[in-house]
Formats: sequence, C-alpha cells, structure tokens
Amino acid sequence: MALETVLAVAQTDESGDGHALADAVVDVAGPAGATVVVLFVFPEADYTEAVSDRDDGSVSPSPDALAATRESVGRLADALEAAGIDHEIRGEVGDPVERILTEAEEGDVDLVFVGSKRRSPTGKVIFGSTAQDVMLNAPCPVVFVREDR
Repeated sequence: MALETVLAVAQTDESGDGHALADAVVDVAGPAGATVVVLFVFPEADYTEAVSDRDDGSVSPSPDALAATRESVGRLADALEAAGIDHEIRGEVGDPVERILTEAEEGDVDLVFVGSKRRSPTGKVIFGSTAQDVMLNAPCPVVFVREDR
C-alpha cells in the first residue's frame, strides 16, 4: 500500500501538547513522500462562537482560515514544514466523527492519524470517544496516538 495522502486530525481541545501526534505523522508521512491534510473540525456551536467573537466588522473567515489560527493546527503545520512535508490545512464544521470520516472517504485518504489525551474510564463512558468511532468506521487504516498529558 503506497501512502499518498495522510489525514492528521488536530485536537479540538488544547490540553495536550500535540508533539506525539506531530512526531508520528512526520515519522510516517516523511519517508513515504505523502501529502498531509491537517484537519480541524469545529462543532457548530464552537464555529459560531469563534466567528461571532470577531468584532472588527470584517468578513467572517472560512473554516479553513479559522482552523489555521488554532494552536494545535499550528503545531502540526510547523512540524510538517520543518520536515519539508507537503501539507494543507482544512477546517470543517459539524459533527467531528462525521466530518473526519467524510474527509477520509472523499479525500481518498490512505491513512488517518488521530490523537487523544489520557481519559479515565468514566470520562470515556460519559463523553464517548471520537477517536474510537473513527477507528471503527474509517474507510482506511487509522493510527491512534496517545498524548501523555
């Protein structure tokens, strides 16, 4: 299986440092010569809030432009840039699992990277797991990277 396109899902919460995910993506995509799509999914309410926070009267930014301002996206993009890996930043709005799976399928993605911070078993039951849903339903292999923080 040749790797041409890799999807790296940036964390929506900024609690982890993101280095483990960035390192894993670079370690795989770099030698393969793959292009990396860095995806950030805004839940609808979060996107609406981010756009409404702009009081400067300018045109609302696209999801792609707003995604590029997120710290987790910046960390991934910086690591890819430093490694000389072709990449693009994509922002989506909606249900995270649905948007990730759609991107993986429609983007003809060969491999998906998802990360997650450590959570208690109770936290997993209460909040569910986007990473787990993606791993079980993706149209391609998925690499799960756990952030230790």
